[in-house]
Amino acid sequence: MKNLRTQRIVLAIAGILMILCAGLYFYNYLRQTELSKRLLRIELKINELDRVYKNYLTSVLEKRRFQFNPNKSYLDRFIEFDSNSKELLDSFYEDGLAIDGFEINFNLLKEKINERSEKMMEQVTYFREFGMEQAREKIMDEESEVLALSHEVEGAFFRLEQSLRSEKDRLVAENESLIRVNYFGFLALILVAVGLILGVYFLSQKAFSFELEKEIQIQKLKSLRQDMLDFSSTFESSAIGMGLLDTYGNWIKVNRSLCTMLGYTQEELLTLSFQKITHPDDLFEDLDKAKKLFNREIESYNLEKRYLTKSGKIIWVNLIASAVWDDQGQFKHFIAQMEEISLRKKFLDELQEQKNRLANVLEGTEVGTWEWNVQTGETLYNEKWAEILGYDLEDLEPLSQETWLHFAHPDDIALSNKKIQECFSKKSDFYECEYRMRHRDGHWVWILDRGKVMRWMPDGKPEVMFGTHSDISRFKELEFSLMSKNAFASAVLDTIDVGIVACDANGTLDLFNKATLEFHGLDSRDIPQEEWPDYYQLYHTDGVTLLKKEEVPLYRAWMGEEIEDVELCIRHTSGTTRIVCCSGGPVYGENGSFLGAVVAMRNISSPQKD
Repeated sequence: MKNLRTQRIVLAIAGILMILCAGLYFYNYLRQTELSKRLLRIELKINELDRVYKNYLTSVLEKRRFQFNPNKSYLDRFIEFDSNSKELLDSFYEDGLAIDGFEINFNLLKEKINERSEKMMEQVTYFREFGMEQAREKIMDEESEVLALSHEVEGAFFRLEQSLRSEKDRLVAENESLIRVNYFGFLALILVAVGLILGVYFLSQKAFSFELEKEIQIQKLKSLRQDMLDFSSTFESSAIGMGLLDTYGNWIKVNRSLCTMLGYTQEELLTLSFQKITHPDDLFEDLDKAKKLFNREIESYNLEKRYLTKSGKIIWVNLIASAVWDDQGQFKHFIAQMEEISLRKKFLDELQEQKNRLANVLEGTEVGTWEWNVQTGETLYNEKWAEILGYDLEDLEPLSQETWLHFAHPDDIALSNKKIQECFSKKSDFYECEYRMRHRDGHWVWILDRGKVMRWMPDGKPEVMFGTHSDISRFKELEFSLMSKNAFASAVLDTIDVGIVACDANGTLDLFNKATLEFHGLDSRDIPQEEWPDYYQLYHTDGVTLLKKEEVPLYRAWMGEEIEDVELCIRHTSGTTRIVCCSGGPVYGENGSFLGAVVAMRNISSPQKD
């Protein structure tokens, strides 16, 4: 009886212990369930935050693509991803979390993302407000500001993620604490109930842990699958060429844009390595940078290089290469993004060639150049401009419009200003003026100054003018000498009784001496050659039959014929006639160039009236 009573007491105690342990178990079980739900919710929030971060990075990437190639599709994708980032962020906070620092970190992240978004939007507008090159320069000027803001966004993401992971770690620790408590409770039940309930507990705990792990894995798998779909969609629909390469440089995945760019099908390209289609002159640099990328000496690299297409054509591309590593830090593959820049390279090469050609022309012709901002007065000269006046350019600094006024001859300034004003008022497209400037040695240098207004203000005023500055002193000396000689020759020709008539290479009369004027009774006139016989009254010796154009001695000489003792009749405006004997021929320069023709006429008869 006593043993039975003892057994009953033990059983009662065991029952009480079982009830207490069961109560404790169910109490802890409920707490564990609640913790599991909170833990799952935290995991979901972390995944949502990852999606926000990836969407944010995609918007930055699309903005950079637009920056390199201002294409409307890139701009639309940037705006779409930027808007999605804000929507995902708002959705992320809708139900909130009672976590220390969560709200502060979230608000900070939202503030920084909005600031970054506003800055990117601002930079996008530069391409509408300014030219492409000026917009890119302005963006480069803001690089440090943008980099600092990006670091702040990264920091905000990190702090918010850390707050979530800290809460996750706390919940895991609390959950593990409850599990340990239940283990001890069920240990007592095992001692009392021969492990039956403990076995049930382990089974239920295992099932619960399995379901929790399963749910977490499912969420991770969904997130990974979505990320892969997003990347695959971006990869395939990208307007620029993209490809994945293994350690040896073999293509393992390529998009349509890359195949179109290189002229290969996907199947053909996947059998090749990038080394086989890279121009030999660019291969070493590409391999060197790829090696550094693989060794993690650099995070990415940018390279302008040449590829050989399937047809054998050489194209230029702008390559941006990076590498992908798994969670264990093992290399997975290279990512190559390529944009064809053949036209841009051709344009830049042609521009450089033109620049070199212009520099060679300026150097070869010994021409000074100037640039004048009419509105600000700022003036730029090249070294040759100063050299013409006997100076080094630094001797003339500071440079301004006053520099020119200081050296210009006072008597020539008014003429130069008059011609410049004709350009400013658009009466003349070009400015051209000959004037004198004082040389460092004290003598005057004759200058041929030419220029044009190349940029105008919105109100029609001139803004910037460019021009050249040539020393023509030698030519002016020759001109003065030639004028003197011409005056002497004209005086000599006017003193002889032989008529002299000449025309230039175009057949225009340019010499009609005094004797010729007396033969005809009229001066030379710029008329077509067909009208010469009638206007100058040129007849056969019979005085009746008018000469044809082809019979006029000067025309025959102009056509290359040597004329000797050809007689014709000239009718004076007074009506008198005279017979003249003509001789002459074509005139050639020292280098054999045709200059025109000349004919001499001797009067061989006395004037007669009709």
